[in-house]
Amino acid sequence: MRLFYRTLSCRTSDKSADSGIQPMLLWMLGGVGAGTVFWMQYRETFPAVCTCLLKFCGGLAVSEQARTLWNVYCCAALPVLLLLVGLLYAGSSAVGQPLAAAVLVLRGAAVGIAGAECFSAYGLRQGVILAGTMILPDAFLTAMLLAYAARDAQKLSNFGFGYLFRGSTEAEICSVRKNIHLKWLAFAALTLAVTALHTALVWGFAEKLSGSGGI
Repeated sequence: MRLFYRTLSCRTSDKSADSGIQPMLLWMLGGVGAGTVFWMQYRETFPAVCTCLLKFCGGLAVSEQARTLWNVYCCAALPVLLLLVGLLYAGSSAVGQPLAAAVLVLRGAAVGIAGAECFSAYGLRQGVILAGTMILPDAFLTAMLLAYAARDAQKLSNFGFGYLFRGSTEAEICSVRKNIHLKWLAFAALTLAVTALHTALVWGFAEKLSGSGGI
């Protein structure tokens, strides 16, 4: 009976861990909606919160806020790397699943606030251009990276939970942890590559807009 329970538990855990990134993307989309609503309702009441959340989205790091390529790159790369570290910490805990979801919601809220501020500052027509070039590409690519990282974090957390309460072997956890840590290095490298592309887009359009007096 115990063997049947452990087998059923492992199958259930594997199935939930390999369910794909759709739930992770839904968490992030929920954060986008929450961030947009928060900015519309409370931007004057809690301006410091909006500013703090904007630091987790480098899409508006143009002209006045970033005059050099290095500043643009750091403003876009550091927040995502910090969120990856947060997901790694969540995966290291047996009960880190809520933290992984919170990281995704935080990033989504930052993107939502950045988009709302962009349209508010530059209007619909120019806002679409700015959002389409300086927010959406970076937001989409980093969302995919964070979603995969969150999926792996939850998988690792599930194995830790199984080790404590379901009798999973330590060898299984070590094997999964090694593979996921290698993936994290790949996620970090991809983040740097995505940020380089984002920096080129931001810098190129910022120069054009500055020359035309748009920013």
